[in-house]
Amino acid sequence: MDWPPASPRQRLTGCGLCSYILLTTFIATFLLLGLSDSSIHHGLRGTIPKFDFPDFDSLPSFYKELPESDVNLYDGKSRFIFIGDVHGMNESLHDLLTKLSWDPSHDTIFFAGDLLAKSTHPTSLSVWDFIYTNHLDTQGRQVIYPVRGNHDQMVVQWRAWRIWFERLTYSSQRRHWRMFSPLPFSSFLNRLITTSSKDDSDAAPIHTGRDFLNLVEAEWVIATSSPGTSAPDPEEYVDIARKRARGTWREAWWARIPEAPEHGHDKKNWKMFTDHYWLARDMEDEQAEWLMKEVPLVNWVRSLHAFVAHAGVLPGDPTLDMDDRRQPLARVPREVGEGRVRGEDGKKFPVRSQGQRPLRLSKPTSLNASAGMDIPSLRRLQEQAILTRVPQNTDPWVVLNMRSVMDDGDVTRKMDEGTPWSDLWADAMRRCKGFGILGENELYSASGEDLEEEETDGDDGKSESHTFKKHKLRCYPSTVVYGHAATRGLDVKRWSFGLDTGCLYGRRLTALVLSRKNSANDEDEREEEEEMFKSMKFGDADARIKARLVSVECPNLEDEDA
Repeated sequence: MDWPPASPRQRLTGCGLCSYILLTTFIATFLLLGLSDSSIHHGLRGTIPKFDFPDFDSLPSFYKELPESDVNLYDGKSRFIFIGDVHGMNESLHDLLTKLSWDPSHDTIFFAGDLLAKSTHPTSLSVWDFIYTNHLDTQGRQVIYPVRGNHDQMVVQWRAWRIWFERLTYSSQRRHWRMFSPLPFSSFLNRLITTSSKDDSDAAPIHTGRDFLNLVEAEWVIATSSPGTSAPDPEEYVDIARKRARGTWREAWWARIPEAPEHGHDKKNWKMFTDHYWLARDMEDEQAEWLMKEVPLVNWVRSLHAFVAHAGVLPGDPTLDMDDRRQPLARVPREVGEGRVRGEDGKKFPVRSQGQRPLRLSKPTSLNASAGMDIPSLRRLQEQAILTRVPQNTDPWVVLNMRSVMDDGDVTRKMDEGTPWSDLWADAMRRCKGFGILGENELYSASGEDLEEEETDGDDGKSESHTFKKHKLRCYPSTVVYGHAATRGLDVKRWSFGLDTGCLYGRRLTALVLSRKNSANDEDEREEEEEMFKSMKFGDADARIKARLVSVECPNLEDEDA
């Protein structure tokens, strides 16, 4: 026994200290558990604190493979029409189609993304309504193939978020969130009118996500329609609304509305009450579902050996030399089974596509076509490897936003820094010299023939001389059609076509039109075409594809926002 014995007050103090420690530990543990996950995935490369959002990117398929059997120019009357950034310029789009004498029974249209936003709300909805309504012909065959642009993707994200948010319900008594079946709008109005006086109390008068959006959207309309006042800036308005909500029942709802990050790639995303937000709200359900589930980031047109992507596609990983054995164009691909392709480093990777599965090819021992090799199948695998084995091409932000590549290999959306990605593509395609007759595991050697001067097609389609001081590549060229670069305007190279000619800014809306050459009629049509169109080369030299550019003038909306 300790001496002297502890007094009752001392014993009481000791017990109190133990209780205090236990209580403090419990509270700290509770808070840590509640706040431990502060990282939120809310879109392409984006994170914001306070709430863990689901993925709103809605990318069931990154690229869509369009088989030659379904999409081709075999019919002498068929045409492929590639159209640059529309941005909701509905009248200009129809002017262009009228000038082209568009015929859905023979023509297939490919859009290079950014179909929506930045013009007017009604015209953007009209553009998408036209595309959705006409994407199938009378026989049920798809004849319009859009890809998403960065602005279309913002609409997708807001729509996916809205579907999730509207079905949330919250009980202020139980502090419990769950999914619900939404109430009619009339019920929301009745409850709002009778409970608006409780706005600052702890008991929330609104318990569903749909009702909360009806409330804040009505408040925004009132704020922007007040006579004698200028419309508030959406970002400032939302920021003030979030701050005023602190400590009230509204705070929990605002925490579930994504915030635009201040820095990083996604700083232009998640801006509430902008055109992307309202387009996501007002788009018809079936049209929104088609955009979210069926429209990819890349359309791969196999019959043309071509890719359609909004910002573009890289020929290889820019952090490596193009003749590095890990690059898809440096070696001949091998297929190892359905659904998975083996890269040059020996690793297998899955295929995220919408279309046919990879072909099953036996392991080649020679690239001699006479020995039974299927060159078209090998080209297919190599084109597939560009989409799946180049890390940057599997990043949605790159395919939607890329404009240039920095010296260290980083991709940027800036025009005035780095090297335009299309220059990198042009350089790689010039070095493609076919698969040759060497064994599959051999690269072209660094012999003197790799440095010789030879005549090639220049960016303007004319012949010019180049001295290649780089290794030849084991590949066949492919073509990229893209938009997203209005500042650069029409950007035509031998193996890439940039079609964003600034229709939104009062310049032109441009289409690239492809058809099969007809020797009997080409001579008769040549003089007429030279007056109306600019013709050029597209695809393989022996493909007999006639390519021409057609454009129309666009009205000036006086919108200088890039």
